[in-house]
Amino acid sequence: ESERNLTKILSDLLSEKNLRNRVLFLMGFRQGAAMSYILSMRSVIKPKGVIAMSGFFPRPIQKWNSLNKEAEFLITHGTSDETLPKPESIFAHEYLRSKGISSEYYEYKGRHKMTPVVLEHVNNWIRSHTTPE
Repeated sequence: ESERNLTKILSDLLSEKNLRNRVLFLMGFRQGAAMSYILSMRSVIKPKGVIAMSGFFPRPIQKWNSLNKEAEFLITHGTSDETLPKPESIFAHEYLRSKGISSEYYEYKGRHKMTPVVLEHVNNWIRSHTTPE
């Protein structure tokens, strides 16, 4: 149900603001990262990019018959994350790449939180993946 509600909200907002999916970036931390994977890979919402921060990769995605391969992913994880082990983000990165989906894995010194260093990297990544209209 959450997926359906968020898809409707995003679709309505894109339509209302007369925006294309290709200018949309989804970003989520922990469960928000999981929802960003789901929303972007289902193919209803087709964002330009997805930033998944210290989140888990929902395993049911592996059973989907088709995936949106257009989005580019930045996956970040703290080196000392005591809440969610790093291998979870590494798994997501490797899975995406195995499906031919563009993915960058960025590890930062820190725990299970956003730091100024990772936020700077995210901002730079978004800038490098956008073009002026």
